[in-house]
Amino acid sequence: MLKFALNHSFFTFGVLLATLIISIGAFQGGVIKSTFFPIIERDNVTINLQMPAGTRENITQKWLDHIEAAAVDANKELSQRFFNNEQQAIIQFEKNLGPTSYQGNVNITMLDSELRDSLRMRDVINAVREKTGTIYDAEVLTFGAQSPFGKPINISLVGENLEELSKATQAVKIELSKLEELRDVVDNNQPGLREINVELKDKAYFLGLDLRQIISQVRSGFFGNEVQRLQRGRDEVKVWVRYAEEDRKDVTQLEVMRLRFVDGREFQVSEIADLELQRGVININHLNAKREVRIEADVANDKVSVSDLTANIKSTIVPEVLKEFPSVRPIFEGQNREQEKTQCPSMSL
Repeated sequence: MLKFALNHSFFTFGVLLATLIISIGAFQGGVIKSTFFPIIERDNVTINLQMPAGTRENITQKWLDHIEAAAVDANKELSQRFFNNEQQAIIQFEKNLGPTSYQGNVNITMLDSELRDSLRMRDVINAVREKTGTIYDAEVLTFGAQSPFGKPINISLVGENLEELSKATQAVKIELSKLEELRDVVDNNQPGLREINVELKDKAYFLGLDLRQIISQVRSGFFGNEVQRLQRGRDEVKVWVRYAEEDRKDVTQLEVMRLRFVDGREFQVSEIADLELQRGVININHLNAKREVRIEADVANDKVSVSDLTANIKSTIVPEVLKEFPSVRPIFEGQNREQEKTQCPSMSL
């Protein structure tokens, strides 16, 4: 073979060149599917849960218990299907609440990869997802391992019009959720804690009252105010006074709260102020000096070509959606950005 190649150098070079051209053509034409940064098989999977900001611990804990129970059921099914119950597909479950009362995760440790045979990490992820079902109150619910290069689909929407940006985010998420190749479509534009916005009525201004006086009394009544310190042996005990628990459970109780001022006048809060219950802001993200909302999604299985899927989203889906939101511009981050950085030197060569 070597002698033939040396004696027919032009023919050999032509065959190699033709093979290279055909390979590049097949790659560019989509005949050869590709994923630049696939998720590498690991022995652990994390399910992340985020409820609306301010959710009580017991509610978050209840859903974490639900996810853990779903993982246990998935383990029984996988152990039967892949190992005939001779060994367990999942060997450890770890449930964590935090760092806030509305966030938590369940960590799953699988059987060592050397012993799993045909069981793949994606099989475990899909089984747990199916058993968990939909948690309608959840702001974020994701299944799977993290890649150092980011999620397979990672889109940043940037703009200066916050209302259009929020609407565009929801529209893009709806379209991505329709794709069978994608799972866990989430964004980082999460609503904040519930807040009560207090705005004085004209009557309050006519009476010479200001917002500081009202807020100070409301805080003392609901949060409490230190009135005395008592010495108990070596310890000092602080005495706080506030409304009883049953009198500070609901916003309607705030509306009928009576405020007393230094001149002896008394008014209900609802007489001198308007109360509006709304969500605050947890964080504000910027990219290139503009407000940013990031949308992420995972693939449904390892056979999906992330490159082809991203190309379709970039050329068709996102531009079509953003026609209605001219002030919003997409920037593709994560694996797509790393792929382009890798391809640019190769293409120049």
